[in-house]
Amino acid sequence: MKKSGTTQPPLFTSHKPEQHVRRRPSGSTSLTTLTIIYTFLNIFVSNSLHAIGWQR
Repeated sequence: MKKSGTTQPPLFTSHKPEQHVRRRPSGSTSLTTLTIIYTFLNIFVSNSLHAIGWQR
Protein backbone atom coordinates (compact mmCIF):
# COMPACT_ATOMS: atom_id res chain seq x y z
CA MET A 1 0.00 0.00 0.00
CA LYS A 2 1.37 3.39 -1.02
CA LYS A 3 1.34 6.24 1.50
CA SER A 4 0.33 9.58 0.08
CA GLY A 5 1.49 12.97 1.30
CA THR A 6 4.80 11.83 2.74
CA THR A 7 8.08 13.23 1.59
CA GLN A 8 11.55 11.99 2.26
CA PRO A 9 14.33 14.44 2.99
CA PRO A 10 17.03 14.57 0.34
CA LEU A 11 20.01 12.36 1.05
CA PHE A 12 22.53 14.94 -0.13
CA THR A 13 22.06 18.67 0.15
CA SER A 14 24.11 21.49 -1.25
CA HIS A 15 24.23 23.21 2.15
CA LYS A 16 27.80 23.81 3.21
CA PRO A 17 28.57 24.22 6.90
CA GLU A 18 29.93 27.61 7.86
CA GLN A 19 33.67 27.71 7.88
CA HIS A 20 35.15 29.47 10.85
CA VAL A 21 38.15 31.28 9.50
CA ARG A 22 40.52 32.58 12.12
CA ARG A 23 42.36 35.52 10.66
CA ARG A 24 45.65 36.59 12.09
CA PRO A 25 45.72 40.22 13.18
CA SER A 26 47.50 42.54 10.85
CA GLY A 27 50.86 43.98 11.82
CA SER A 28 49.44 47.34 12.80
CA THR A 29 46.81 45.73 15.02
CA SER A 30 49.31 43.62 16.91
CA LEU A 31 51.68 46.58 17.21
CA THR A 32 48.87 48.69 18.66
CA THR A 33 47.99 45.93 21.12
CA LEU A 34 51.60 45.59 22.24
CA THR A 35 51.90 49.35 22.67
CA ILE A 36 48.77 49.48 24.84
CA ILE A 37 49.98 46.56 26.98
CA TYR A 38 53.43 48.14 27.36
CA THR A 39 51.90 51.47 28.37
CA PHE A 40 49.63 49.95 31.02
CA LEU A 41 52.44 47.80 32.41
CA ASN A 42 54.73 50.82 32.54
CA ILE A 43 52.10 52.84 34.44
CA PHE A 44 51.43 49.92 36.80
CA VAL A 45 55.11 49.36 37.60
CA SER A 46 55.73 53.08 37.98
CA ASN A 47 52.82 53.46 40.40
CA SER A 48 53.86 50.34 42.32
CA LEU A 49 57.42 51.59 42.75
CA HIS A 50 56.15 55.00 43.79
CA ALA A 51 53.83 53.40 46.36
CA ILE A 52 56.72 51.54 48.04
CA GLY A 53 58.87 54.65 48.18
CA TRP A 54 61.04 54.49 45.06
CA GLN A 55 61.48 57.82 43.37
CA ARG A 56 61.96 58.17 39.66
